[in-house]
Amino acid sequence: MKSRRKKVLVLAALAVFLLLLMVLPSGLIVNWFMGNRLFKEPDRNRRIVLINTTLKYNPEYWNPRYLRCALLAETDYERKFMADLIQERFRTNATFELHRVLERETSEAGKSNASEVIRLLEGSNRL
Repeated sequence: MKSRRKKVLVLAALAVFLLLLMVLPSGLIVNWFMGNRLFKEPDRNRRIVLINTTLKYNPEYWNPRYLRCALLAETDYERKFMADLIQERFRTNATFELHRVLERETSEAGKSNASEVIRLLEGSNRL
């Protein structure tokens, strides 16, 4: 009897899961999966590849994530990439938006990385 209950519960859980997959827009699932993958990726080159794959996804979801990615930019190459991307996405508000993210950051490495990206943004605004 217990094994039958387990089977019914497992089948019911699978049915609910499949129903949720069909009801939810696939973009939400892709955004969540890619966002988690991006922020857990330790390799800077793979982060850049992941960012490039998300450029055509929903900008309302991804633009704030790109600002947070500036906190992870450890090399000059990655910082320049993030500065260019943020400049393209936010135009004249790029520096302001990144300053807002920087104010909430607690780690010293994140603050340092974001400060360098801001410096690059301010340098590109002068040209």
